[in-house]
Amino acid sequence: MKFKTSKILQKSSITLIFVLSSLTIGDFHPFARFNMYSSFPNWAYFFYITDQNEEVIPLQEYFNTFSGELSHDFSAYCNFNSIMMGIDLPPTQNKSIGDKMLHNLFNKRNS
Repeated sequence: MKFKTSKILQKSSITLIFVLSSLTIGDFHPFARFNMYSSFPNWAYFFYITDQNEEVIPLQEYFNTFSGELSHDFSAYCNFNSIMMGIDLPPTQNKSIGDKMLHNLFNKRNS
């Protein structure tokens, strides 16, 4: 019984510290309620890879990744290179970004 009581007190203390910290600090990460998800852009990108016959290649099976990770890589690349997202990019720029992303996928796969 004594062991159970001390565990409950320990968990309660941690919860109390977290609640008081979040009230003191306010709405900032990691104490934000939903700050990073409170607004969504009016655009979205979807990524997939095809073979030479335009057949979709399963990302999980061949690259051990998901399209969400490709979206993250695309955003990171665009942010790093000051490329505006949410607009139609010229085909040459799309190809350049796609080539770099594909290169990164093969590097991750072979590492």
